Amino acid sequence: MMLPLFFSVAKAETSATDSIKVTFLNSGISDPNDPTGGFWLSVSAFMKAAAEDFNIDLEIIYAERDHLLMREQGEAVVKR
Repeated sequence: MMLPLFFSVAKAETSATDSIKVTFLNSGISDPNDPTGGFWLSVSAFMKAAAEDFNIDLEIIYAERDHLLMREQGEAVVKR
């Protein structure tokens, strides 16, 4: 089963010192000790490195392989 990815980008002001804010809803698990969770942890690590390079304020939220939780998390992000 393929789970959707959700990105939210918000920018309040346009200034050279402001950073873009991105929220990534990661469908994987957050436990680095789980042997089956390596792919999504690698995706998060890659995103963190890219965010640092481009001065992006990155928030990663893990859905822990729960598509219902991921939907709730997405709705919560949209509401804020």
